[in-house]
Amino acid sequence: MALACAWLLLALLPILGASAETAGGPSRSSAAPGRVLVTGFGPFHHHGHEYDHNPSGEVAELLDGQCFQDTICVEGMKLPVDDAGVQVAQNFLLQGNPKAWEAIIHLGLESTTKGLKVEVAALNNKAKDNSTIIDGGSTILPTTVDLGALDLAPALSGVDGSSPEEMWSRDAGHFYCNEIFYRTLRVVRRMYMKDGRLMPVVFVHLPPTEGVNALRDIARVVLELSVLITKDSPPSS
Repeated sequence: MALACAWLLLALLPILGASAETAGGPSRSSAAPGRVLVTGFGPFHHHGHEYDHNPSGEVAELLDGQCFQDTICVEGMKLPVDDAGVQVAQNFLLQGNPKAWEAIIHLGLESTTKGLKVEVAALNNKAKDNSTIIDGGSTILPTTVDLGALDLAPALSGVDGSSPEEMWSRDAGHFYCNEIFYRTLRVVRRMYMKDGRLMPVVFVHLPPTEGVNALRDIARVVLELSVLITKDSPPSS
C-alpha cells in the first residue's frame, strides 16, 4: 500500500503543478463551444442494498443538451451499472471520438459522502471479480484534469439546503465507478493529445440527492466544473 501511495504521489506531481503552465492560455469561450460528455449511472444493487434512486444518472440526463453561454455544451448519458455500461465512453474514444468530446466527467453515487468528492485516480481493479481490468496495465492512473485549477467552492456556495463541500479522494472504490474511470483514462492517456495536452477526464462522486431543486443545483455545479476543466483546451476541430 505504501508503494502504491508513493507511486500515486509521483504520478500526480505534474498535474498539481500544471496550473502555472496553463495560466494565461487561450480562453475556451473565444472559439466554438466545446463538447463535454457527462455520464452517470442508473439504479443498482450492491452489497445487499438496492439503490433505486441514483442522482448521478439523473444529473447527467438534466445536463444533456445544456450549454453554458458560448463556452461548452454537454452530452449527458445515463449508463447501466454493468460491464457494458463502463465501456461506453471508452468505445466511443476507440472509434476515433466521433462526437468530438473535449472533456469527460463521470459521475457516480456514494451513499456515505456528504459532499462532491473529486476522485484523483483510478485503480486497475475490475468491479465484477476484483481481477485486473487490463492485464499488464498500470496499477494506478491519475486524472488528466489540472487539479490546481479546480475550485468548486464558489459554485457549491450557491447550493440550497445542505451546502455540500468539495472533497478530494484517491480511492474511487472497487465497483463500476472506479472501473469506468480507469477505462476512460487508459484510452485517453494512450491515444488523445491535442496541442500537447491530454483530454481532461475526471470522476466525481455525488452524495444522496433527492428533489428536483437539489438535483438542479448539483447539475449546475457539474456544468460549472465542465467550464473549469475546458477553459484552456484548444478549440475543437
